[in-house]
Amino acid sequence: MKAQELKAATSNRVRLLLGALVLTAAGSCLAEAERLSPVSTTGETGTTTTSSSTSSSSSSSTVTKKRTILQRNPFGNVAKAGNLLMDGDFEWISPFSDQYGWLSGSVQGYLSYQLPTVVLGPRCRSGIKCAELQPNRVVVGLSVSSKGDPLAVSFWAHVEQGDCTGVQAALMSEDGSSDTVAIAAESTQPDGGWCHFAGLVSERASVLYLYIQNGSETVVIVDDAVVEAAGADSNSVAAFPIAQPAAGDWTWVVEQARALTKPRNPPPNEAVRRFRALRTKGRSTL
Repeated sequence: MKAQELKAATSNRVRLLLGALVLTAAGSCLAEAERLSPVSTTGETGTTTTSSSTSSSSSSSTVTKKRTILQRNPFGNVAKAGNLLMDGDFEWISPFSDQYGWLSGSVQGYLSYQLPTVVLGPRCRSGIKCAELQPNRVVVGLSVSSKGDPLAVSFWAHVEQGDCTGVQAALMSEDGSSDTVAIAAESTQPDGGWCHFAGLVSERASVLYLYIQNGSETVVIVDDAVVEAAGADSNSVAAFPIAQPAAGDWTWVVEQARALTKPRNPPPNEAVRRFRALRTKGRSTL
């Protein structure tokens, strides 16, 4: 019995020793094949970690980038917890939604609930979803206001070519009690392709519409739109330029947005019409 126990113990020791040798050899091969030296950098679009590789036989200090890792929150810019827009990051856009946070249309004067083209992935600035605007297309974001507070309005637009002047934006009130104001870019030249639009707006007493238009000849990506209360203790008051009245006639935007967002019953479809006809016919035979 003791001989069998000794044999089993010896066999276990041999297996453990072989396993340790295999793991050591594998680790040594991996270390020789690729030595990673992570370099952490924090950019405006999130935290980026760049992994690099250097050769052990080379005396050069040159570091070759192998990959870029982006860290994004799938819920968008959650740091703006007081965002008054229904869907500033386009994260909730879906054909199955009960409510839509954005309207879309064309600069010819037509808005609808047709969803803008959604982009998924690293082309976005915040979160993992954003909107793509073809030339002469517009989106209108739906927002509430904040009683007693001025409003800090901002969004980002990525231009494929050209400068920031190809994108136009304005904030307007649903009840028409306040002037429509233009939200201008902080600079005419994009930074890494991105243009930041920002403006401080006086207090509004009704629902708000944030109008963004692609007036350029190339595709524009829109993301990270924010409308937030800018109280006296907010940095937004000092940081945001005062928005100026927008030129042009914006009546059509307000009228169409108001008509689309107010409660209403949809027109009856063919099934409803047939049901009503049968019900009326049944009553007439009683």
